[in-house]
Amino acid sequence: MLLKDVLNLAKQPYKILTSIYSNENFYGFLVTDCTYFDLETLEYLSNQIGISLNVNAIVRELNSISNTDELTHIYNRRGLIQNIKVLYKKYKEVSKNLYFFIGDLDNLKYINDTFGHDQGDKAIQTVCEILNDIFQTHAVIGRLGGDEFGIAFTCKNEDFIIQIDSLIQERTQYFNKKYHLPYYVSLSYGISVFDYNSPFDLNHTIRLADTLMYERKKEKHLQRGKKG
Repeated sequence: MLLKDVLNLAKQPYKILTSIYSNENFYGFLVTDCTYFDLETLEYLSNQIGISLNVNAIVRELNSISNTDELTHIYNRRGLIQNIKVLYKKYKEVSKNLYFFIGDLDNLKYINDTFGHDQGDKAIQTVCEILNDIFQTHAVIGRLGGDEFGIAFTCKNEDFIIQIDSLIQERTQYFNKKYHLPYYVSLSYGISVFDYNSPFDLNHTIRLADTLMYERKKEKHLQRGKKG
């Protein structure tokens, strides 16, 4: 007996289950009330759903690639800025400040020139690990470019901000010891704030943190000069 005959004999409503797939990617099943005369329409519909889901998956993957830094697998500048805007809006609604951290690997040129660019990449990846270890929650981290990282974060109180310097020193020592690198990885940083009472000004907030970071770098150079 053919499927047509079986369906025509059925006195009660019946359901048809059909798979949804596209380009060998399986997405699930479509279950619906159906008659024999709807089968072609159902097949067409399931195919169109599969194609649509496949296109959406491709778009999501492309968005992820376009927002992700290839070396460190965190957000790139574009992805970070997009997320900062989302977080600022979210925390402004609950009258909460969003902080911005900018960190810069020290002596990258020296590392590249002395040990090669592979070691320079390793140093950048190590800084990324250090920062990920410190800012584990309530934060988005991205590589702004080169040896520079940006982080948007919130905290319950300012104690965390006060502790950041000691946390960086502690985690820096840990990862340098862990990898036994032929150089010492360190970073300088600055912190500014997106005040929820003020208009959103991304460039100003980044510049302020950047200025504070370079002041720290100058202090380090002066200290090294005194020791020398």
